[in-house]
Amino acid sequence: MKSKILPYLLAVFLFTFSLNFALYRLGGLASPWARVLLPLQMLIPGIVAFFFISLRHESFSRYGIRWGAFRYYVMAYFLMVGIHGMHTLLHLVLNLGRWVEITAFIERFNLGSSSATLPQILTFLFVVGPLLNAPTGIGEEIGWRGYLLNHMLSKGLSFAIVINGLIWTLWHLPLILMGHNFPGMPLVGLMLFAPAAIFMSAILIWLRLKSKSVIVSGFAHGVFNTTIHLGGLFVPEAGILLANPIGLIGIPLMAAISLGLYRWSSPQSESDLLKEACD
Repeated sequence: MKSKILPYLLAVFLFTFSLNFALYRLGGLASPWARVLLPLQMLIPGIVAFFFISLRHESFSRYGIRWGAFRYYVMAYFLMVGIHGMHTLLHLVLNLGRWVEITAFIERFNLGSSSATLPQILTFLFVVGPLLNAPTGIGEEIGWRGYLLNHMLSKGLSFAIVINGLIWTLWHLPLILMGHNFPGMPLVGLMLFAPAAIFMSAILIWLRLKSKSVIVSGFAHGVFNTTIHLGGLFVPEAGILLANPIGLIGIPLMAAISLGLYRWSSPQSESDLLKEACD
């Protein structure tokens, strides 16, 4: 396992951290370059995975690089939208937020002209955005829930979920320290990102194994990254630690959803999982 994972991780982290250092020198997340370099960063795990798979003349489908059935894309879509919808609903039920005008929502997330209509905003959130974000989501998933996952499954599914999430967290470390997700609170952001990454990794792994397609989990990743703006339809009065979907409310929510998914429908038997492992 180490002989296949360590060279892969060294390459991914080397390219990613070099890119992060360049972004830092260019002005950090506030730099116009962030719009170019952040999507590029998301493609690195997949690009490196393609290199190692090709180098060893392995089958791409063995790593879940196949389309998968359409019903799993529908499942992935509504699962990701449902996470953000439930997160928003919890804020409203707990009286932690209030609805705002559409113009304020547009300005908050730089979605374009403030003259945009509600149908245009909803089309961006639920149709255009997920499609635009799917390629970068797939780029990450081919690496994390494709190549890396296969080489971890021999140690057990629980091990794979936790370590996958922790590696994912370390990969985000420079961005978190630059204020990504939790501006002005890098250390708190790091402590919250780790459990959020583990539970989100559990959900994405469930989709990957259930559909036998890393493209499905990549699509889900793209939907999650876009519909995260659903929470922007309200102004969080309790602060970003609660309002952020990977914050103090979002983490228990994702934990409950991931636990429910595995209890409701185990993706595969243990023997099937081991057959997918490369070791």
